[in-house]
Amino acid sequence: MISDYNQFRSFFASQDVPEKAFDVSRDEETTNLHAVSMESITALSQWTENSYDRKNRKLQIIPGYIESMTPNAVADSDGSNFYIGINNALFVIIHEFSMFCFAQQNFFPNIGDANNEVSPEPLDGRAPGLWLLNHTTKGERVSDLHSKHLIPRCSERYVASIYLAQIMLRYVWLHELAHCCNGHIGYIRDHKIASRVHELETGLSAAQLSNNKVIQNLEQMQLLEYDADSVAFAGSVRIQNNGLENVEGIRNLGKDQAVDLTIFGAFAMAWLFEEIQAYLNVRKNVSHPAPYLRLHNLVRTANKYLESELADIRDRSQSAYEKFDSIKGVIPKIYSGQKIAADLESNDFQLQFLKIDQEMTALRDKLQIYRFDPKPIET
Repeated sequence: MISDYNQFRSFFASQDVPEKAFDVSRDEETTNLHAVSMESITALSQWTENSYDRKNRKLQIIPGYIESMTPNAVADSDGSNFYIGINNALFVIIHEFSMFCFAQQNFFPNIGDANNEVSPEPLDGRAPGLWLLNHTTKGERVSDLHSKHLIPRCSERYVASIYLAQIMLRYVWLHELAHCCNGHIGYIRDHKIASRVHELETGLSAAQLSNNKVIQNLEQMQLLEYDADSVAFAGSVRIQNNGLENVEGIRNLGKDQAVDLTIFGAFAMAWLFEEIQAYLNVRKNVSHPAPYLRLHNLVRTANKYLESELADIRDRSQSAYEKFDSIKGVIPKIYSGQKIAADLESNDFQLQFLKIDQEMTALRDKLQIYRFDPKPIET
């Protein structure tokens, strides 16, 4: 993975619907956190520089930010390079949500002085982040009242909220990276399913949704999202468990705290995308699975693939989704830890995911020729 702003900018400016790249620098206070996130994922993804597909094509990935008020993320390719991008609006929403969580007394109460927090309710009843997006889209200014409802009062908790946001952004980066490395982009293009992968639903008409071929393609797109989620989640947890964290502040939290924040952050992204879909009034569960099912896929990924590496991952996952309950008092529509636990044991859910597992196994066989894997280093 390489950072090449000019190439990133040129690619997105040349699309049928041009998009404007957002330049970031560590030296600029307003973009420092953008830069830290992108530098971190670039360094963590150095293994991609020696990765090739079955046709011996080298994997080249260029990350960047897109200046857009639509909260989204994307994976795309020009045939030679892959591009993964995060829209500025999604960056802001993640940070707003993270700060709001740490302003709640019962959220990770072992970090800092949680008793100093006042557990505010969201402004205008909107989910944190979406309120700010709606406010600024209408050209309105942000007042001091907004800050009081957002920023944790305890300085240690405020800093922790920034680290949680960085962890959540990393999960998004890894998700888009998986679309490239696992052969998703090559597959959907070769089979004329789509040309790129966005995190928000694509707009399709009722007539298109009644077409059997379209339905089959959308089912495959949903499977690819499950796959990218699982890879991003497992990768995020392994970064912490294997001592690979490269953001000093997150590393200084200690492995246990960092793992717990990582698991919660991934679970929280599922709920955030549900809220974003509702805010934008886009058609749900078309090219992407229902966010609640994506959350269940993450829990199952933890139990199925990570227990051998982290013996208490089941308990940590349960503790993570129960953290939603510490926010539910002020955001009643957020997921319920009790319901998640009950649904995990539900026969209907288990049968549904058994079918998904079987379909995913078959699809992975088809993806093999599009995958990029590291070449053994010759000695």
